[in-house]
Amino acid sequence: MKIELLSKLELGNIKALLTENKLPVMDISNHISFFGIKNESQLIGVVGLEVYSKAALLRSLVVADNSKGKGLGKSLCDYVLYSLKEKGVNHVYLLTTTAKHFFINLGFVETERNVVPEEILNTTEFTSICPSSAICLSKEIS
Repeated sequence: MKIELLSKLELGNIKALLTENKLPVMDISNHISFFGIKNESQLIGVVGLEVYSKAALLRSLVVADNSKGKGLGKSLCDYVLYSLKEKGVNHVYLLTTTAKHFFINLGFVETERNVVPEEILNTTEFTSICPSSAICLSKEIS
């Protein structure tokens, strides 16, 4: 299955998949780039990125229930990390309440919020969407 940059026309399908998996959609807009995997015409996996100079925020990584366990989440993450490296981004950050171990297995480490770059701290993900109890993780892209 091919991973591709999703068009803004796909926002409805992206929001539907996120909502089905209890992920926030209130700030999903044109400033977030989404990459996805489709099974024919159905969106079965998605990940979002907000890129700020040398740092990025990874958000909304989800795979449809009927497609879990096939490595699609890892493939999506690997794909966007590679694309960030090509753009000169050297750190990626995320917040999670449920997928800490998934991301740690991909090389992310727990990170104190006080070391996160200001542009990432000022995102709606950090300021209002995710609870303060969400775990902050980061990965250096080399």
